[in-house]
Amino acid sequence: PLPAVATPPVGACGIPVPGCPPPPLCSSKFTQALARPERKSTATLRVPTVTVVDPRPLNPPPEAGAHPPQSGVGRRGAARGRAVTWLGMDPRDLARRAIGAAESDLVGLSHRIHAHPELKFEEVRSAAWPAALCAAHGLEVTTGVAGLPTAFVARAGSGPLHISICAEYDALPQVGHACGHNIIAAAAGGAGLALAPLADELGITVSVMGTPAEEGGGGKVMMIDHGVFDGVHASLMVHPAPIDGLRPRVSAVAHFDVAYSGRESHAAAAPHLGVNAVHAMAGVVQLLEGEYRERISRRSHPLLGHATVNVGSIRGGTPPTIVPDECVITDERHTHPDQT
Repeated sequence: PLPAVATPPVGACGIPVPGCPPPPLCSSKFTQALARPERKSTATLRVPTVTVVDPRPLNPPPEAGAHPPQSGVGRRGAARGRAVTWLGMDPRDLARRAIGAAESDLVGLSHRIHAHPELKFEEVRSAAWPAALCAAHGLEVTTGVAGLPTAFVARAGSGPLHISICAEYDALPQVGHACGHNIIAAAAGGAGLALAPLADELGITVSVMGTPAEEGGGGKVMMIDHGVFDGVHASLMVHPAPIDGLRPRVSAVAHFDVAYSGRESHAAAAPHLGVNAVHAMAGVVQLLEGEYRERISRRSHPLLGHATVNVGSIRGGTPPTIVPDECVITDERHTHPDQT
């Protein structure tokens, strides 16, 4: 069962967040923000709807006697060579302008989420802020999707090609946003703002998916199970890293506990009658963190595809006068699809 998340009162700006910090995000343009989880906001786009002035097909039939296109050149190649223009502008330039106009808001959003870390399923403010930013720029926002109070979908366009952009915003215990989810949320919001005024003319639907509880909660899995991603053709996300990765690591992850059971005994009077579960587990941990890590984890770069094993916690033992009869470790393993 998910932890209960209390709905905070609505502030003067309309965002359901108590004690909002000062600008840049708490400004009058957020009056279109959400006031209730079930409410939708459809603020007016600040960028006017654009019209296609070049109706020619992107890949017209070749003229008589023309050479056939080179290998690999098709509709995408033609589009790359001659971009469709809106009012005489490349749509990519319009997207850049939209991002430039919202730059201070996007950077402020990232800093604000970073300064107020919230753990999985408790991202009340961290989810409300990107949702409000999307609503203020004209995307239709629905919160509380999949039965998750801190999940949302911000949508623009109605084209047949449906693209989703995932936003994450939960923090890690004790260390805060060491995984950069504040940047992920701002990048997803910026992509949504850039594509929103172009979506209909490009023939796409754009959905910014606010996905809670990435750090061990499985928020995306819950949203998939509830059909939130149904009809999506491609889902994208930006993740920060200390290096540029054209092909970032994609791995399967599994979390599980390993328990050893022994037999209690008095450590001083009758140690020979006891079976120390902590000692047994210590050998397992040494094997996992030593031989296994040396043989598998260090064969490849840690950000470019690999298999890893990590013991995150060890729980066991009683007062030192007692031989412990139980010890449990929590293990996390990542496996690259190309590795067995």
